[in-house]
Amino acid sequence: MVSQGAGPCKATNRFMLCCFFISACSRKKLLDISDSKGQLVVVIDNTVEAISSKLVKKIGASESTLVVCESSGGWENLMVDLLHEAKVNVAVINPRQTHYYAKAHGYLEKTDAIDARVIRLFGEQVEVHLA
Repeated sequence: MVSQGAGPCKATNRFMLCCFFISACSRKKLLDISDSKGQLVVVIDNTVEAISSKLVKKIGASESTLVVCESSGGWENLMVDLLHEAKVNVAVINPRQTHYYAKAHGYLEKTDAIDARVIRLFGEQVEVHLA
C-alpha cells in the first residue's frame, strides 16, 4: 500500500515507472522512461502536452503506481506537478543515491536509457519517500 504524504513507500508488487531527465540540446528537454511493464514510450518531450498524453493518461491515478525520478535542478518539477494533479504517487530521489546504487550493481556505462533503468530498479528495491 502506498502511503500518502512524506511517509516511506516500499515498491514491492507495484507497477513501477521511472523517469530520468536529460537535455538533448539547448532548445529541447526530454524525459527518458523506464517502466516495469514495458508499456510506455521510451523518450518523451518534457512538455505539458507530452507528459499529460504520453505519461499521465497512460498510467492514471492508482495506488499501485509509483513514479520515481531524480532531482535534476528543477527539470523534474513540471512532471512532478502534473503527476500530483493527477493523484499519482511520486518520489524524487537524490542522484547521488542512484549513482552509488548503479556502481554497487555493476552499471559502469552511463547512458540515459541505463540511467532510467537504474532509477526504476532503485525505486523497486529501496524504500523511497513520496514527494
